[in-house]
Amino acid sequence: MIPEWATRAKMLWDDHFFYVAVDMECPDVWATITTRDEHVYAYDPDFEVFIDPDGDGEHYMEFGMNAINGVYDFLLHKPYDRGGGETREIDWNWEGLRSAVQVQGALNAPWIEDRGWTAIIAFDYESMEANAPTAHFPPQDGDVWRVNLSRLERDRANTWTGKDWTWSCVGVYSMHIPELYGYVQFSDQVVGTARVPFEGETW
Repeated sequence: MIPEWATRAKMLWDDHFFYVAVDMECPDVWATITTRDEHVYAYDPDFEVFIDPDGDGEHYMEFGMNAINGVYDFLLHKPYDRGGGETREIDWNWEGLRSAVQVQGALNAPWIEDRGWTAIIAFDYESMEANAPTAHFPPQDGDVWRVNLSRLERDRANTWTGKDWTWSCVGVYSMHIPELYGYVQFSDQVVGTARVPFEGETW
């Protein structure tokens, strides 16, 4: 399915955080959930990030947020089709996580046409270390993580209907297939100064 509205994302990193920024076009920006770790994805349009630093398909982390910075995060020791629902840690948190949103338009005002909303998330490494003991934190030049990004759009009148647009296609209506996540290769080159070849053959 070709997305109705444009979605653009960028990723950066430094010695303290892994950053994801997204800009999403949307003519009607709306959100309702403000409580931490509420199931935002069940009620509101949201943006989600899935991170598996060591690429083993286990102990991966999910984060989601809506247009009023209502966020949730949890840890899945296994994907759902391998028993992950019984072992996921809802109370797990990215303790040092930072997030912010900006709406270009009028939030929760369907009679006004909006341009969309943007978000930026800073994921701290300390919260990931115990779940990926073979990965480097901070990453080293050439390291590769498995990451996926998802944009979920819901209908105001019926939040059970939704459209899920992803960066790396998983082929089904589920984000819990970590072996199909995208590859994110880290480089110590300053952005825009050099083209770094992808070392995919190491995977």
